[in-house]
Amino acid sequence: MEKSSEISTPEGRCAAEIVTSLQRARKNLRIYPENNPIYMRTVEDTYRKTMEFFEFRDSLELRIQRNEFMLGSEEVYNGTGQEENFALFFFRDGLRSLIFTSGLEQEELLNFLGVVAVDLDREEVEEDMVTLLWEKDFANIKYKVDDSVLVEDENFQKEAEEKAKENPTEEGVMQQAQDAPPDEEETAPITPMPITQEDLEQLARDIEDYGNGILDKLTDIVFDMLYASGGIEEFKDVARIIQNAVEHSASNNDLRGAMKIFQRVKEVIRKTKSENVGKTLNEVLRLAGSASLMKIIGERLDAKDGIKDEDFKEYVGILSANAIPQMIELLGGLQTIQGRKKAIKALTFIGKRDIGALAKGLKDQRWYVVRNIVLVLRETKDKNALAHIVRALAHEEPRVRREAIKGISDLRGLKYIDRIVALLYDPDNSVSIAAALALGRFRNKLGLDALQARITDKKTLEEDPSLLKKYFESISYFKYDDVIGFLEDILKKNPFFGRALYNELKASAVYCLGLLGDPRAMELLEELRESKVKQIAESSNMAIMRIQRAKKG
Repeated sequence: MEKSSEISTPEGRCAAEIVTSLQRARKNLRIYPENNPIYMRTVEDTYRKTMEFFEFRDSLELRIQRNEFMLGSEEVYNGTGQEENFALFFFRDGLRSLIFTSGLEQEELLNFLGVVAVDLDREEVEEDMVTLLWEKDFANIKYKVDDSVLVEDENFQKEAEEKAKENPTEEGVMQQAQDAPPDEEETAPITPMPITQEDLEQLARDIEDYGNGILDKLTDIVFDMLYASGGIEEFKDVARIIQNAVEHSASNNDLRGAMKIFQRVKEVIRKTKSENVGKTLNEVLRLAGSASLMKIIGERLDAKDGIKDEDFKEYVGILSANAIPQMIELLGGLQTIQGRKKAIKALTFIGKRDIGALAKGLKDQRWYVVRNIVLVLRETKDKNALAHIVRALAHEEPRVRREAIKGISDLRGLKYIDRIVALLYDPDNSVSIAAALALGRFRNKLGLDALQARITDKKTLEEDPSLLKKYFESISYFKYDDVIGFLEDILKKNPFFGRALYNELKASAVYCLGLLGDPRAMELLEELRESKVKQIAESSNMAIMRIQRAKKG
């Protein structure tokens, strides 16, 4: 490993940095295209460090041993125990010294790095390092060779590398994924290389430094690294880089970038048969519901231009039930109607997977959050949600109680009809009206009896006569034969109480006959149209017209 922290001379420390930069350049030039910013920065950084050394000396000679690079008597690199021993890479081909002189140009260094980056282990590469360097005939880069080692035992490299591995990894973890990689158009094959922690950290920095313009290419590279990983621990390290890429996309408001990564991850999960691979990558997918990404989603949903429906739909499709709590929190923080509508749809989609987790939102201290959770529970169309919705009937906020009534009505929760009947007498009129409407939609005798009792209660007229029309609208949901007797009693018999209140009641009953739309009511309505009470006569005329229009239609 690098020994710069133990080197006493400034030129020694500079030489150690150059060796590290050369090793990094070898890897980067093998995975990045020539026009890539990271490729060019790697070359520039290596050249700059080399030029800094020439401030100390006119030439840099690095002596090469099996595991070390030496500057004079100082050790500036030690590869013992490393997965990729950079000194051994040169030593095995007989190189014993590299010499860089002060006339070195960046183009010349680039060509040298191109030689170093060649994968000499591929079958189609017949030359060795010495031959490649000889062919280039560099003016300011020289080397010394020990010819005797070129004919040593062909197993030397394998044995040396085996000794250098201190921590063997689980083999074959990605075999199934390698057998069936995600489809890509014209993806250039790469040769698997050992991945060090430094490589992973550098790639994470590159993602941060170069932003969205390079993210697509970096994503391809990272997934190539994923397929090339040789063991589960190495695989997990690469997966963490993928997580960094997702977080970078989130911090740069790049939802599309994050989605591309998630889709690639899903493809690998779909094709692999390895439980360890699937488990590790599912942790990456969980990031779709992370607080950081949800925050970005919330800001975008509230923005004037919002999020495209197709983009948001794709994002929601990635979410698992684990994202429900974060989505509830997001919904509670949205400020716009457009944003809330999208969040409600999203929560409905993922909430179907875990009604219990969704129902936990009913404990929220914000009434509007509770109301929206009741709405979402209703929209799931899952009858298991009824047991949770009914709890909201006792909420202190009338708007929550109204939403709960609607939920029980839509999901046909007849077993809770007695709870709805009780709310006919809720102190908030809007809740009472909602309960009456639900009972009408149930078309249940218990509900009809409750509605008739509420209508004929003297307190109903005394409290608010305008409520009568709403109650009678609920009566109109029932069959004509079931309610005509009740309506005729109101219209023909003497009033139950004062004449003014009686006229209100009678006019509302006439209004109900019109809503029922049954021609059998015409005779009675014709008679009532002649009433001397203007309110009743006008109501009868309107009811007749309504029935006639219905008949024509």
